[in-house]
Amino acid sequence: MSRLLPILLFLVSFQHVQAQSLGEQDLFENENHAILTEYEQRYQDGNDPEFTIGREYLRIVVEDSITQKIELASSIYYWGLNANDIERDAEALEEELQYIEAIMDEDRFEYLQTLFEQRDPQLFKELKTFWIEYDFSPGTVFNERLIEHVERINFARKNYIENNRNVYETDDRGLTYVKFGQPDRVFEGTLDVDLLNVEQFCRAFDRCLSIELFNFLFEIDPEPEYEIWVYRDLLNSRKKNAVFLFAKTMGHEFKRYQTIEELIPARAKSKEIGSVSGGMALSWIYYRQLMGVDPYFSETYAFVNEKFYRDNAGLGAQQGFLVEREVAWNTRQLTNDIPRQESTIERMVYSVPLEYYVYRRFNENGRNNYAVFLESTRTQDFDERFAFSEGVESMLGREGDYELIQGVRLLDENNDELGQVREIVPNNLQYEEEPVIGQSVFMVSGSSLIRSVQLFSELWKQRVGETDPALIGLNRDILDLPDPLIKDNTTLTVSDLIIGYGLDYELLDDRPFPFYVKNNRQIPQGEVIAINVGVANLSGNNPGVRIEYSVQSRNRGLNRLFQNEFNTRINFQIPTDSPILVENLEIETEPLEPGNYVLTITFTDSNNGESVEKKLDFEVIDNPDNRLVTGDG
Repeated sequence: MSRLLPILLFLVSFQHVQAQSLGEQDLFENENHAILTEYEQRYQDGNDPEFTIGREYLRIVVEDSITQKIELASSIYYWGLNANDIERDAEALEEELQYIEAIMDEDRFEYLQTLFEQRDPQLFKELKTFWIEYDFSPGTVFNERLIEHVERINFARKNYIENNRNVYETDDRGLTYVKFGQPDRVFEGTLDVDLLNVEQFCRAFDRCLSIELFNFLFEIDPEPEYEIWVYRDLLNSRKKNAVFLFAKTMGHEFKRYQTIEELIPARAKSKEIGSVSGGMALSWIYYRQLMGVDPYFSETYAFVNEKFYRDNAGLGAQQGFLVEREVAWNTRQLTNDIPRQESTIERMVYSVPLEYYVYRRFNENGRNNYAVFLESTRTQDFDERFAFSEGVESMLGREGDYELIQGVRLLDENNDELGQVREIVPNNLQYEEEPVIGQSVFMVSGSSLIRSVQLFSELWKQRVGETDPALIGLNRDILDLPDPLIKDNTTLTVSDLIIGYGLDYELLDDRPFPFYVKNNRQIPQGEVIAINVGVANLSGNNPGVRIEYSVQSRNRGLNRLFQNEFNTRINFQIPTDSPILVENLEIETEPLEPGNYVLTITFTDSNNGESVEKKLDFEVIDNPDNRLVTGDG
């Protein structure tokens, strides 16, 4: 069982679905056992995948909390997405699309909906791609985000049923729960009006008739019963909390409101009593009562207070309408910063920086392959969150060792996994002066079966006194592989250039390239550039290649060629009957000052004169210790 499963099960327990749990004995007595057994047999037979089966199996396992079958449920769901009969699975597909609309961007959903309406089997592949992209821990056997989504729906349908306002047959809290999970804080209460707070409101106005205003508000006050959900670190900017206001007023059903002003009856907003309107008073009073809930309310109260008493003084009821529009606009800016969805599990960890570089290559036998580099480079956000986490861990006495794991999953045209490779990467986490946290490289076959790769980086911590490591950071992405280079055996072909410095063939003992690879193409001043390159389809019985290169400055005011010093011809005579050369070149850079340059290399077949030109931008930097921070490249 994967290391993330205990985290998922903890959340399930935290969200109070344990009442649905079935022990092993209960499982055999439950009528669903026979259904699951039948579906498992269909899956094991491997023929004729059916999405309806995969989806129903997953639903039963999650709804009944059969934790020992979680991994299998994820696999059977994916198996069902290998189907190609839309009509047979139409009912299940239609409901699935409705259930994932809330967490999918609009353009993508419309595309999937079109595929469904056209009965295009491509829909199955697109659904699988969607869930693979949302699988934030590809190194585990099952898709945590898929399981979490189904569990959230199940929980919402049982707990948020004040009314039926969406496809999940829940109230608006259910929809919010499906998108974001359990809020960090929940506040409940009733907004009310009394004479004291009306008098407090009236103190700054010359003609505010407090008794008459109170009598009017007492008559029309909707007495909203509210429930407020607060999520920390949900907004994309991470600077404010995300606040969701749910309420029920007299004569209206329980639903979500964007602003407090939406709770106020139109009659109150238009009714002037003295120099103010009833709506102004209710807005001021309601925000004042909620000031302690979240900074959103205290800041909005301060804004409303300033507008009423200073900027718009003397405008009467018009003040209320002007302020309402401004509050709505300000709130909309915050709402626009809320993501489409977020995983509760993913919110518990922080994002590990992940950059990737893919080079098209081939080996000495002419077989296409790819060099896929993964790099985790420090960012300000990562350093801040890591430092904060470390401080808390230290105070709790939970120090430990860190483990950075990077890897790739190989996917076929149906996004089925063909295999995966992962490795523990030496890391510089606790050395703030090192810009690269860790680097790895994976050699991926150019087989036509491999259409894409999923890249992932996971940060684990082995805490002192604990048996299992804890996942504290992760990141992932999906990359469609570019077309391989060698397409025939006649055209001169040159691989992508891999640049670095410090050529030393002893480095081949623990890495695929005998130099320090610099994917950012930054070379320390005075170092000799190293280039890994391959040349294929050389002609003749005595193949050979002529290599010419030049370096040109891109620095402003220094646009000149260093032809006398750098324009060099190099001839290689490779063994007879071998039309392929894979070589590591060295290019002297000592005369170059720090700055930006372009390297041009021309490869010419010595026998037929066919040539290929490659250009590569690079930068010379004045950091003599750069070699120490290059990672494991």
